[in-house]
Parts: sequence; structure tokens; C-alpha cells
Amino acid sequence: MELLLWDVWGLMQAEPDASLALVDEIAERTQAADGFADVQRLYARSGLAVPERIRSLSPVVGPHEVALGAEL
Repeated sequence: MELLLWDVWGLMQAEPDASLALVDEIAERTQAADGFADVQRLYARSGLAVPERIRSLSPVVGPHEVALGAEL
């Protein structure tokens, strides 16, 4: 299933100030020549990895929970 602009999970639902240091670290590592392994490690963390269920803030259907991989 394709994730869309209005799909949110983890840190996207947290208070902005709570995750700024982590977001800065991710941005820094994505720009590092040797940062690929670090980025993989970071994205495996809870709050960054895409879970089995996400929240969709669809402008057409409205807010609802989506089970990823579910048959349509």
C-alpha cells in the first residue's frame, strides 16, 4: 500500500518540540557520505518505522485508521 501525504504515525503525531533533536540527527545523517547505516538504524526506531496501523487524515474520507497491507 502506498503511503500518502496525509498519512501520519509515530513522531508525526508527537509534540514538535519533543522530537526536534532526533529530527536534526536524522537530517544530519542523511547528508553524511557514510551515513546510510546510521539512517537505517534510526528509521528502525519506534516512532520512525512505519507500523502496521497508521492514521490517515484524508481530505476526502476524513480522519481514520488504516491497516497497512489490508486488502481493499
